[in-house]
Amino acid sequence: MIEMEKDVINEAEPKHGMTTIRAAASLVMTAVGLGVLSMPRAFARVGWLGGFFCLFASCVVSGYCCIIFWRALSLDPEARGRPMASFEEVGRKSFGRVGVTVCGLLVNILLVCVCAALLVVMGESFLALTGALNRRAWISICGVINMPLSWIKHMKDVGLVAAIGVGSVMITVLLIIVGCSKELISQEAPAQSELFPKNMLYYLYSFDTFLLSFTVGVTQPTIVAGMNSPTHFPKALALAFTFILVVYVVVSYVGYAAYGNVLDRDDSIILALCPLGVPLTITGWLLNITLLVLVAVHFVILIMPTAQLVDSVLKGDTKELTGMRDHSHRSSDSQRERDCRLDGSGVYCTLNDCPPYLILPQIDGAKSDQSLVAVGFGVYDAIVTISFH
Repeated sequence: MIEMEKDVINEAEPKHGMTTIRAAASLVMTAVGLGVLSMPRAFARVGWLGGFFCLFASCVVSGYCCIIFWRALSLDPEARGRPMASFEEVGRKSFGRVGVTVCGLLVNILLVCVCAALLVVMGESFLALTGALNRRAWISICGVINMPLSWIKHMKDVGLVAAIGVGSVMITVLLIIVGCSKELISQEAPAQSELFPKNMLYYLYSFDTFLLSFTVGVTQPTIVAGMNSPTHFPKALALAFTFILVVYVVVSYVGYAAYGNVLDRDDSIILALCPLGVPLTITGWLLNITLLVLVAVHFVILIMPTAQLVDSVLKGDTKELTGMRDHSHRSSDSQRERDCRLDGSGVYCTLNDCPPYLILPQIDGAKSDQSLVAVGFGVYDAIVTISFH
């Protein structure tokens, strides 16, 4: 197995790309968005023990998905060792031209919709802070402000922006700690909380919410292809997920400790810290401003794959995007093994990035279905390995 892993990716890697630290920062800012504010509510649904169990389980499952995907990206039957740089390329190598179309549409429609939602959030935040103009005007202004950020050409440059985003995440966590600490100090009695959920179905809700908050698959091909050493992706993933897990644990703990089961009726911790109709405190102002920076960086990271697609289309250079090169020998057992795995990874990519919000709009974290699919492909991967070795 170790020898097979070494063969998966060789050292024919792009130079002058992202370091492991920058890649980790990009992964962090792919996962951490406004979802961090819903962590305490997920705890309120399942209690202390249930919350920690769901949080750690989702981290492990999502990390396993990412490792499977990383290996799949390097199983190119036409150019062994070169990581595929986009979902379109994975789709073509797995299913041909139909795969390019399906994967491209699913991924980019999802990313455009999410980025549009982020612009709406930014616009509403500016409106709440200033009280001037109107919702549409602020959304338009935010679109103009973020437009130049989408012109960043290489993922290594986005890594610098992601570092700023990581800083904003840390400041956000500190502000949430300050706000919740003030609430704890002012309380005469501890907030009511539970150890276990009253309804076992809430386990599924919380697990889905946490799993969605660890989702990095939408930008993983771009990040892996942009690294100096794609073989170091597991290190970047470990750094990113450790940071993300610490952030989620801290926010969930202080939020649930301060407000308890009251959070079950609020969508996010910010509604408890900054109630509607109440003038913002200094902490509230700083929190909203920091969240604007966080959302802006989150927007830049998520728009990157679509921006690269548009850039390639406008230049008329789609061969590099879809990996259409002149390599054509397919004979050995190891080659057939990679082909089998690639077909599986293509299905996984399609399911991983299918926009579930259109299908299950009322279920938080509906994308967690990807994890069950990934576990299935893990078993499939083992069977293929045993069969060919």
